[in-house]
Amino acid sequence: MSRPSGEVIADAWETFERLTVPPMAGAQQRADLRAAFYCGAYSVWAAVYEIGRADCDESRGFAVLDGIGRECRAFQLHPHFHE
Repeated sequence: MSRPSGEVIADAWETFERLTVPPMAGAQQRADLRAAFYCGAYSVWAAVYEIGRADCDESRGFAVLDGIGRECRAFQLHPHFHE
């Protein structure tokens, strides 16, 4: 569901929730998952924000983004991810 205000994370959460959270999940479980989702989003935002600073050169920015990508792929490939 797209919001006119451009709430990218809220839109992503709604998609994630719809596709992955079981319908029988309780309110506390949903709240905990949502908090974890937003914490993850904030972590990525903080890294991207630092890359955008004037004192961060392009090679450092690329290295940070590449590291984030590698970390996500390693997690996705971990056997427990698919349980």
